[in-house]
Amino acid sequence: MRKFLSFMVIALFILAPLAFSQSRETGAIEGKITDEEGSPLPGVTVTISSPSLMGVRSAITDAEGKYRFPALPPGVYTVKAELQGFTTVVQENIRVSTTVRLTVDLVMKPASLEEEVTVIAKAPTVDVKSTETASVTLSDEILRNIPYSNFSTDIVNLAPGVNNDVAYGASDSTGISYQVDGVDVSDPEAGSAWVFLDPNIVEEAKVMGVGLPAEYGNFTGVIFNMVTKSGGNEFSGHFETIFQGKKDDWPKGLWQTENNSKYLDDFPNLTSPLQKLADFGAHLGGPIVKDRVWFFIGAQYYRSMRYPTGFPEAVDYKQPRGFIKITSQVTPRTNINTFLEYDVYNGINRGGSATVSPEATVTQESPDIVGNFTLTHILSERTFFDIKAAFFHGYYYLDPETGKDTSAHFSLNDNMRYYSSGYFFYADRDRYQANASLTHYAEDFIQGDHDFKFGVEFEHGKVRNRFGYTGPNAWYYVDYVGYGYTGPYLAYQYEGYDTNTSYTRLEEFAQDTWAVSDRLNLSLGVRLTHVWGFVKGVSGSVYSNFRIAPRLGLTFDLFGDKSTVFKAHYGQFTEAMLASYHDRLNPADAYSDYVGWYYDPYSQQWVEWFRIKHEQLYTLDEDIRHPYME
Repeated sequence: MRKFLSFMVIALFILAPLAFSQSRETGAIEGKITDEEGSPLPGVTVTISSPSLMGVRSAITDAEGKYRFPALPPGVYTVKAELQGFTTVVQENIRVSTTVRLTVDLVMKPASLEEEVTVIAKAPTVDVKSTETASVTLSDEILRNIPYSNFSTDIVNLAPGVNNDVAYGASDSTGISYQVDGVDVSDPEAGSAWVFLDPNIVEEAKVMGVGLPAEYGNFTGVIFNMVTKSGGNEFSGHFETIFQGKKDDWPKGLWQTENNSKYLDDFPNLTSPLQKLADFGAHLGGPIVKDRVWFFIGAQYYRSMRYPTGFPEAVDYKQPRGFIKITSQVTPRTNINTFLEYDVYNGINRGGSATVSPEATVTQESPDIVGNFTLTHILSERTFFDIKAAFFHGYYYLDPETGKDTSAHFSLNDNMRYYSSGYFFYADRDRYQANASLTHYAEDFIQGDHDFKFGVEFEHGKVRNRFGYTGPNAWYYVDYVGYGYTGPYLAYQYEGYDTNTSYTRLEEFAQDTWAVSDRLNLSLGVRLTHVWGFVKGVSGSVYSNFRIAPRLGLTFDLFGDKSTVFKAHYGQFTEAMLASYHDRLNPADAYSDYVGWYYDPYSQQWVEWFRIKHEQLYTLDEDIRHPYME
């Protein structure tokens, strides 16, 4: 049954004359041209233009006066309608955002002289066919003019229903799909944010959740998609800097106040917490060849210095980021976008506090590189397809400040850790993705008009984690002075673990937005999910699952003027595939024993206190099902 369903969807995807009018990174404009009496006008030349669009696009209205412009990059558009014998009509300031299909209907009047009329009317903002009920679009203008942390992954928390990375009651972090230009950049181990973009390369941030059609999957809370900027036919750019410092930083007296005197009165041996940061960014976009090839480049240097209470040095993080994107129009119907992003998250004194000596901290090294390729080809105003390929590679290494050869000592008398952090941790991450979709508009087909969309998604993620204690024998000591004894009296030995886990996800979807009438639309879809989990050193897949997730919805234009829409939706949303589901199935030899020791002052020897052996205790129930939400 599973193979049959998958075969049917893939066959339809490959063979059918399919397609939908927008994708995750584009929107669409459609409408109807009529005369003053409401009769449709066929043969009208409709053109759209925008600074976000290479050149202009044109379409001819059909017998019912309808026109369509699919796959439009987000931006502000102008629609122009021309027909001999009628007044030319122009409507401006139509803001198109990703995933949204706007309806722009125009009325043309007979004209004896050649004239042009600009319609002064409120531009449409409601997608009357979409069942999304909790979608938030945050444009570049909004993001640059509202206060937030200036950390790109925190943008999702600006949306209603999302708080502290929890969306609509889904799991913490795992319920959010963090995406850049429609491909996932979440941590493949547990789903939390992993790639941190320069926020000034974001053209639009889209937070989508309740009511999404079958095109969207691999999440249970929201999809958080950051659409990156492109260049244009005109050169443009900006430079910005932000600085926050101590009062004695240059120029003196301009920055934040001195240490809180009341705080020092209460705790004379401590320092009050302070924060310093510097953020420098420069960005430039423009044409390489007008209307053919655009570029956009960006660079950011972000440095934060946090002085924890009672710690003599700064927890100092340096985060350089670079981005380059090329947008090209190979033919009037074929666009190719590609970008490369590199960011670094390096710091010293991680873990510093009033109970940690500076040499007992860790140094963090965390670079990431993300690549993305997108091809969009418009076969006609009714049909287009998208192909995407993407990857990211990164690692997150925590190394002891004093190296791995020195053991940590924790003094019970001082409540302080000395000499070393006592541990190291290395995390390696890789993800490879490929998505393809075909979309098609079928007019007057089975009682109405239909927007069909079929697609396939492939993802492979790899996770490797290494952890262990430091020192010659991987011992972590606990020291005590008293009762005639001075020195370590307890020790914990752990050489650590080295786990290597991966997974593969394959999904197919089919959906139809059915315009039953001018006011009633149905959304019908299904998403098939296949997942396999793997562990290095174990043959075959250790975890596999299959799910069928239906999506059903409707919209009704209450007053027929496309301003107020009633929406209803039922759907099942399959959670992302993550390595953490099956990492406990790594073989026992990937883990060392955890051993406790105590020092016997009489024999002057260390005595084994306890030993925890890692055994292969975990198996997966044959009837286990992949988690989902309704």
